[in-house]
Amino acid sequence: MGIMQIKNMIPRYKSSKLYYSQTVILGQAIDYISFMENKAKKLLNEIEFSANMINVNKEIIYAHFLSDKLKDISFRKMVIDIINS
Repeated sequence: MGIMQIKNMIPRYKSSKLYYSQTVILGQAIDYISFMENKAKKLLNEIEFSANMINVNKEIIYAHFLSDKLKDISFRKMVIDIINS
């Protein structure tokens, strides 16, 4: 789910307390998603740099790294989505 989709989930009735609590929670979720996306992109840059240094197909390194190192399934999925985009 993209950040814009999450922002669109914010209710339109801005005067209620529920609006403010949901806005805070969604804001924290957006910040976390952005943080994880940046972390995933940095990780992919490091993998690509390593692959170029040793002249190996980066997909082999991706497969090895994803299978052994990434235990967090949601983070692994985000990395795979970035690879496929």
